Amino acid sequence: MQAPLGSVLREIIRELRDRKWSCLLVFMLVSALGLVVGIFWPHQYSASVTIYIDDQNIITPLMKGSAVQAKSKDKVAEATDIILGRKSLGRLVDYIESSQQKDLDEAQREKEILRLRGSINIRKKGRQFFEITYTDRKPDVAFLVTQKIGQLFLEIQEENRREESRNAYAFVDKQVKAYQSQLSQSEDRLRQFLTENADGTESGVQNKISQLKSQIELAELQQEELISQRESIRKQLRGVNASISNKVVSDKNNDRIKALQDRLEVLQLSYHDSYPDIVALKKQIEGIVEEAKENKDKPRSDEEIVSYENPLYVELSSQRAKTDTAITAVKTRIDSLNNLLNKTMLRMEKVQQNKAELAELTRDTDVNRNIYNDLLRRRETARVSMHLSSEGQGVSYVVHEPAVYPLKPKGPQFIHFALASILLGALAPIGLAGVYVQLDPRIRDASTIQENLEIPVLATIGKVITPREHRKERFKTVVIFIIGGCFVTLYLVVGWLKYTGAINA
Repeated sequence: MQAPLGSVLREIIRELRDRKWSCLLVFMLVSALGLVVGIFWPHQYSASVTIYIDDQNIITPLMKGSAVQAKSKDKVAEATDIILGRKSLGRLVDYIESSQQKDLDEAQREKEILRLRGSINIRKKGRQFFEITYTDRKPDVAFLVTQKIGQLFLEIQEENRREESRNAYAFVDKQVKAYQSQLSQSEDRLRQFLTENADGTESGVQNKISQLKSQIELAELQQEELISQRESIRKQLRGVNASISNKVVSDKNNDRIKALQDRLEVLQLSYHDSYPDIVALKKQIEGIVEEAKENKDKPRSDEEIVSYENPLYVELSSQRAKTDTAITAVKTRIDSLNNLLNKTMLRMEKVQQNKAELAELTRDTDVNRNIYNDLLRRRETARVSMHLSSEGQGVSYVVHEPAVYPLKPKGPQFIHFALASILLGALAPIGLAGVYVQLDPRIRDASTIQENLEIPVLATIGKVITPREHRKERFKTVVIFIIGGCFVTLYLVVGWLKYTGAINA
């Protein structure tokens, strides 16, 4: 039955007194076991190298916009991928094989790669630094391997950067050549289309149609004017005789009439009959003719009848013929313009049909040309970037703190095991006794009955020890102390020898 908390310590002391040999044995076993573990505990030595990330050199602002430099958002992650990659670890295994004169098969190499991957630690130190740490049981191996890891990282990082720049340039150059071929093919298709469909552009044909319509309108107006002019001439011809027969006096009056008629004909060529001068001349001629009629009954020796072609009629007939010819020419011209307009309209329909195909060919050519020009600029940028990478410019890594030979192992030392073991050996019997007291079902104290069973206890009978038993217990205690002292002395001697290096495990 579980003892009350007030009597637990008393019961533990009682159990320790009753089980002295067991306590000594537990003390010796725990202490010895801890000391043995400390002696054979493998020491781990760590060496580290600090890398500085230099991404602010003088070339960066000078080449801004002209070159592309490879950047990574997380430099530690990039370094981890490189260092723990098979390329780097494979070279590291080759170095370990050559330095330690080992010959590993494929399975052993894979085991060694896994071991190295677990022994390498990479952590960030500030914004521009990160640290590479390697742990091994041998300090010289830890030191040399850590140095080699830093060298391999710088070499592989530089190789990767140059390879990335070369691959980027090769890719862009391949794309440039591909789009150059596509651009040449699209330009040939566009050129062939324009050659086979030389109908002009939509705006050109539309301007031609507008010009033809304007010319047709002008010709139709001219035709209407000529028709009106012809009708006017016909009206004038109705009032004019084809010939003139008059009795004229072959004297001065006859000469006067002829002169007036000549003058009248000249004026009629330019003016209408209502013109005042024409009217006046006609009246003068009529007056002379009337005078000649009045005197016609009178015999005169110088009087004769004259018949001749009317000059006005001849002139009007000539004008009518010219007008008819002009009307015919204008009509022919209108017909020709209408035929040309119909052909141009058909040409416009063909242009409209070819417009979509021409737009598609032009769009393809423009797109290919724009992409090709952009790729040309990108290729030159990639070329400059490749040169910068080959010269070691851009983001670079420098060893800031090289590896230092580890003088002390990391983790718990032998002295820690020695002190902890003897302390744990001293506490182990007490702890076991406390557990035993709590788990023992026997009733050890009268208060247990009163508290748990609520039964009053009238009296308790203690254990009676005789003088002989007392002397025997005292002798046992002295022997236990002597044995314990010898064990502690041996413990200290072994610990000191191990601490000074006299014992190597």
